[in-house]
Amino acid sequence: MKRYIFVALAALTLLFFGFQTAFCQVDTDLRGNTAPSEALPEDLEGLDVKDYFIAPEAEPIGLIQTVTGHVVVLHGETNEAYFAAQGDAVFQQDALFTLEESR
Repeated sequence: MKRYIFVALAALTLLFFGFQTAFCQVDTDLRGNTAPSEALPEDLEGLDVKDYFIAPEAEPIGLIQTVTGHVVVLHGETNEAYFAAQGDAVFQQDALFTLEESR
């Protein structure tokens, strides 16, 4: 009887940690903070602005403290762009674009 309880507890533990791993949030989760392409500045025309953080292979120089509205980060070295969120890292060659009524 003790053996079955041990096996059942082990199975439940593995199942629990399996679900935690499978459904945990990662940096590529969509943020729901996009803006229409016509709202983007001319400098970003033709770029596919992502709705998730894109990490380049560089050392961060700071963090975004607060975002109000729509802010786009353009990585200068890779020419990749994404909508910023609080806590995102900022890198040496990054350019930040604030859309209308944003900061």
